[in-house]
Amino acid sequence: MAQTAALNILLTGATGYVGGTFLTQLHTQPSLLFPSVPPSSSLSVKVTCLVRTQETADALAEAYPPTAHSLDPYNLRISLSTAIGTLESADLLTQLASASDIVIHTADADHAIGARALLAGVRAAPISKSRSTPNGKAVMIHISGAGNILDCSIPFGALDPRTVSDSLAGASPPLKLPKERMHAALEQELAGYAENEGVQLVELAPAHIYGLGQGRVGKTETFPKEWWKAAVGRGGAFVVGEGKNRYSWSSVRDIARALGWVAGEALRGVDCRIGWGERGYYYVESAETGTKERAEVLGRKLLQMGKAKSAEVEVLGKEEVEEKFGEFMNLIVGSNMRSRADRLKGLGWKPLDLDWVAVNAEGTGERC
Repeated sequence: MAQTAALNILLTGATGYVGGTFLTQLHTQPSLLFPSVPPSSSLSVKVTCLVRTQETADALAEAYPPTAHSLDPYNLRISLSTAIGTLESADLLTQLASASDIVIHTADADHAIGARALLAGVRAAPISKSRSTPNGKAVMIHISGAGNILDCSIPFGALDPRTVSDSLAGASPPLKLPKERMHAALEQELAGYAENEGVQLVELAPAHIYGLGQGRVGKTETFPKEWWKAAVGRGGAFVVGEGKNRYSWSSVRDIARALGWVAGEALRGVDCRIGWGERGYYYVESAETGTKERAEVLGRKLLQMGKAKSAEVEVLGKEEVEEKFGEFMNLIVGSNMRSRADRLKGLGWKPLDLDWVAVNAEGTGERC
């Protein structure tokens, strides 16, 4: 008789942009996650989703009913449950995490109370010989962001010639960047705690995320929509300053696939190649694009849709952008975020979506 293994996953952000896409991929394409289950096994996966309300819990239950997959040479069953709370519910988060094999944290990357509580729960989870994870310990995967690269001493719209690799041999590893940078202080705190306490923590840091989210409940867009809204509101595309700044990017599907790839690697047990704690920081990026070329595509799109009289890209100063659209718009349109996912790609993860124009044209195409 085939042995049945159980895997408990705790997911935050199940109705969010990345978390919802991950949940849909898990529900429909679980082979992305479970390539290493022994041939004689059946795997029962229970996903517990943290939600704020019973209404959301009911919507998720309807959108993601129990499902079974025959993934030669094994069978897989996936079921979903919910827990009602928020990232402020520290005791609940610690309790849920301590009962999980893998915690996938895709909600607010900078919410310190929530991240600390989840990590404390992973630390408290009992070691189990039945787990496929390394050392029988629970694992936490935290989605952060490559905002730690943002250097506001570089004028908005100017090119920063530097790229930042996550290579441990690199000149400026991400966990040594200035703590006043976006995400950096919490990333370093969590990595240090994990290192000191022997917790198996991975931090994944995407740069810009493009495309239409696949979640069946909740959010399917992110900040590229904001530049679109601003351009529509003023009747044309624009850049800040010279518009020479550049960004690394990935599709939201590739971010979700990276989550699945890392989780699948963790399930390889002694053969797992992922590092933890201070060796567990990984950028996620597929390619790089420039703001000026994005603005040119945006201008043509607005003209075709009758939302602009010209495809011309206007050059605005940072003061004008801040006055009209707020300070964050300067960061969206005028900063550099040039990360290199050398470690993840070196282990074999490969992005599948490489055409940023096609990715941003998904759905109504109202993004840039």
